[in-house]
Amino acid sequence: MRPYRHVLIILFLVIYISPLLFTFENKDKRKLTIADFDAWRSISGETLSADGSWLAYYLKPQLGDGELIIRNTDSYIEHTFPRGSGPVFGFEDSSVIYTIVPPEDEYGNPEKNIKNKLGIFDIANQDTIVYDLLKRYTLSVNKKWLAVLVSDTTTQETEPDTIETTNTKPGEKPERSVLILRNLITTDEVRIEAVEEFSIDEQGHYLIYTVISDDYQMNGIYAKNLENFSIGRLHSGIGSYKAITWDEPSGRIAFLADGDTTDTKNKPWKIYMWEKGKAGANLLFDPEKTSDFPEEMKIANEPALFWSKKTNSLFFNIQKKAEDEKDTTISAEEIPDVNIWHWRDVLIHPQRETRKQELENKTYTCVYHIRGNSFVQLTDASMDALQLSPDHSSAFGTDRSRYEDKQPWNPEFHDVYIVDLSNGNRKLIRERQRFGLRWSNGSRVLFWFEGSDWYSYELKTGTTHVLSENIPTELRNLVFDRAGVPGSWGLPGWTKDDQHAIIYDRYDIWLVNPDGSIALNLTERQNKNGTATFRYVRLDPDEEFIDLENPLLIRYFDNSTKASGYYRLNHGENRLDSLIVLDKLIGAPKRTQEQNAYLFTIETFDEFPDLYKSDTGFDTITRLTDANPRQEEFYWGSAQLFEWKNTDGVPLQGILYLPAGYEPGKQYPLIVYIYERLADLLHRYSVPRATSRINPAFYTSNGYAVIDADIVYTLGQPGQSAVKSVVPAALKLVEMGVADPDRIGLQGHSWGGYQTAYAITQTNLFSAAVAGTPVSNMISAYGGIRWGTGNPRTYQYEIGQSRIGFSLWERPDLYIENSPVFFADRIQTPLLIMHGDNDGAVPWYQSIELYLAMRRLGKEMFFLHYTDAPHNLRKRKNRIDYNRRIFEFFEHYLRDTEAPGWIQTRASDM
Repeated sequence: MRPYRHVLIILFLVIYISPLLFTFENKDKRKLTIADFDAWRSISGETLSADGSWLAYYLKPQLGDGELIIRNTDSYIEHTFPRGSGPVFGFEDSSVIYTIVPPEDEYGNPEKNIKNKLGIFDIANQDTIVYDLLKRYTLSVNKKWLAVLVSDTTTQETEPDTIETTNTKPGEKPERSVLILRNLITTDEVRIEAVEEFSIDEQGHYLIYTVISDDYQMNGIYAKNLENFSIGRLHSGIGSYKAITWDEPSGRIAFLADGDTTDTKNKPWKIYMWEKGKAGANLLFDPEKTSDFPEEMKIANEPALFWSKKTNSLFFNIQKKAEDEKDTTISAEEIPDVNIWHWRDVLIHPQRETRKQELENKTYTCVYHIRGNSFVQLTDASMDALQLSPDHSSAFGTDRSRYEDKQPWNPEFHDVYIVDLSNGNRKLIRERQRFGLRWSNGSRVLFWFEGSDWYSYELKTGTTHVLSENIPTELRNLVFDRAGVPGSWGLPGWTKDDQHAIIYDRYDIWLVNPDGSIALNLTERQNKNGTATFRYVRLDPDEEFIDLENPLLIRYFDNSTKASGYYRLNHGENRLDSLIVLDKLIGAPKRTQEQNAYLFTIETFDEFPDLYKSDTGFDTITRLTDANPRQEEFYWGSAQLFEWKNTDGVPLQGILYLPAGYEPGKQYPLIVYIYERLADLLHRYSVPRATSRINPAFYTSNGYAVIDADIVYTLGQPGQSAVKSVVPAALKLVEMGVADPDRIGLQGHSWGGYQTAYAITQTNLFSAAVAGTPVSNMISAYGGIRWGTGNPRTYQYEIGQSRIGFSLWERPDLYIENSPVFFADRIQTPLLIMHGDNDGAVPWYQSIELYLAMRRLGKEMFFLHYTDAPHNLRKRKNRIDYNRRIFEFFEHYLRDTEAPGWIQTRASDM
């Protein structure tokens, strides 16, 4: 490690003042208000040019229109474009292509029907071109060609080689689709009308497009040579054309054509193929002329076709033909409104309803071998999932049919088969498999986790090995504290030709032979205390393997202090060097195309995650953005790690947010926020916004202390586990002189809402509590449906988050002991509940049960019922209203302010 490096980096970040920063006049700070939230801005879509000299990103406030910023990273020359998003750099970074979204107050207005636009900014000339009525666009891989499909109802003159169509219907003004092909080097353009589908090959040599119009003679699929601009008609005729698919190595395409103009659900799709240099396309596969093609099936136009990488084959999908129209001889009044729930149903009725579209559109994978002129159906109703190897030479499939009658209260076991792609034959290799299998990068090995170990299956020999046999550390995720079986810490990939696998334990990275014979710890030398976690960073999303011949970027996270950073692993030199470590949260870096720079974020509780640029050694770091300079106007708290022990003596961590201007020894009102484990988020920036949880930045600005308290669980005691963890945390803060013992609040949402409701039945420590969407009765909830998915809720309670561990009939006592409603008579804490009546996760009748119980018992409580609202409030007006009422609630009960009208007055009197 270079001496004093981290000190220098920290000093640099502290004293660095970017030339782009806004200057504020000296003035008094003020407290955050909920009205201030809407102006807080976020950054998205950030991208650096190939050489790192230009940055483009979308900057948007929570309410109102955003803007595209294009900035030079050296000179800070800046260009701003209203409502520009999704920036992409064009050919040799000479331009930026971006989408222009409608104004926020007009977006989604069906009367105005405003569509996106596309903008192209020429960086050198500082010119902007805008295309209206954007449908979609594509940029060629070499970034030379831009194809833009727009709607156009005007009559325009076209280029000589443009195909004209009538595209009209009697009594109707059509919306014409126009494809604009632009050369980003010369800026030349060609317009092609009535285009529906289009695609450019990776080399940028050909544009393939389809024409669909009412002039059937012009319908067809065309190839435009982008070198000499000649046009060839590959296939013509009435009907539709879909799914243009390139086989890049061979320079050929496949596509679907139906030759049909009727509005039928059962389009007679056929597959055609065209090869570069040929005059036209040839019919490749016709289901009607294939004897073994299932009569009840048809070719599906989605998902798309795709070529095999290794064999002369084309994969496609089939699906059942749509049923005939219903019998119209029976009137609707005569058909009873009944649904039958059979006790042997694999999917109960609500599941079938929520998955209706999915089930109706279910597809099965097939392959057509061109050389052998053979069709093979690879999946069917019994084995409907297929995983092709990365090189498409092999596949495995899963069959769950033997275990479906035990779901959803049992794990999703399945049998695993190797599928012969040449004939569809299946070979059983794993029975009653719990976790999924995966392919190695080189397609030679299947691997999976089971029990405490990773296993590998060599495809060539059929031999199974204990892949992690010589790793002495624990590979199970023992932080997992639910009733189910813990999984692993992960296996991110394999090296070239499957020579080694990379395996994680909780802290370190291991290099393992494919037969498990040798295991080497790659990070142990920097992790002797076992407190840090190292993880491989995948900089190239398209990488085919982990390349040990080049240095690897490794993420570092200190589990004790929450510091983060990056190391460089040079396996050939047996070196693991620290690049940067800060007592902050450093985001995942994006590497430029020329691999000379990183783009990343740095954040803390009071430091917004602005964008930074560095060289790949993190030697020179430059701050590029200042998204929220107005933060300086407000009082802002601070965050620190807080440690205590639960009542069973288990050490715990949490995040203590101290109020702005904190004075040691002064007692403050405290709000405890709970969910599960939160301490690792110590350095996460607190964006002032209205969500389902209290906002630490807002409350610390307004003089509150806040703690995010970690919880550890004992099976069968989820409620008591929360109490055992949270109460000692609050009491320690009282002992430290931070918290006023008479002014402690509690808040949580969903699972945290349940724990909040339960906690106040067991302790009177809290002076006020807010529970969002809580479960109050585990017995009635156990027998319910998660309406968002249609799934029974039994899984949630037996082995899911609720952690009971037993069925209702095995341990009814645990369901009662952990249900707040059965102990509502003990509650002495004023309670505010929030629930939406369209909650698909927690039925809103759970809040009704607790409300009715507390009302009957004369307990002080308020129920905020938001109509047609989901589990997490989505409408801005509802989120703002909820956060305002939470604040008013805590202000009244923790600070003795005058109660607002909704607390003072009965609804019937308002």
